[in-house]
Amino acid sequence: MNWSRVRRLSRLERRMLLRAALYLVSVDIGFRIMGYARLERLIARQGARRSMQVDHRFPHRCAYWVERAARKVDRRYQCFHRSLALHAWLRRSGVPSQIKIGVRKSGSSLAAHAWIEVDGQVVGEAPGAAAPFTPLSAMAIDPVRLRRPVPSTPATAAS
Repeated sequence: MNWSRVRRLSRLERRMLLRAALYLVSVDIGFRIMGYARLERLIARQGARRSMQVDHRFPHRCAYWVERAARKVDRRYQCFHRSLALHAWLRRSGVPSQIKIGVRKSGSSLAAHAWIEVDGQVVGEAPGAAAPFTPLSAMAIDPVRLRRPVPSTPATAAS
């Protein structure tokens, strides 16, 4: 998408694109400063303030604009950044979303993917795109816990 196409968007569409771009940049900066665990806790608290009934198409529309903004702002924003941005946007809007990170073994390599679920349904992905991935537990992807040294257990004295 080039800038002339952006100018042709309606006012609402430009607002959605701008909001998506702001969420992408915000989560990128937040991830670099706070790390995943703190950023995820901050995002999760956003939805705790209010919860509202929204049109079931709203999460999909947000995902569409996050995808377009990611292509426009920085092509390095892959599934992880896009999922964090969408998750933050949905939670801030009162939509109870969950971020999922999964892995799959592909030959001798390991592939990872991040996606968003709302009411157990994958949002913003092609049908079946997340199916080959096995979701990790929250503890397994918490970099704060992974960085802490494991406390050593004192050796018991032999009697």
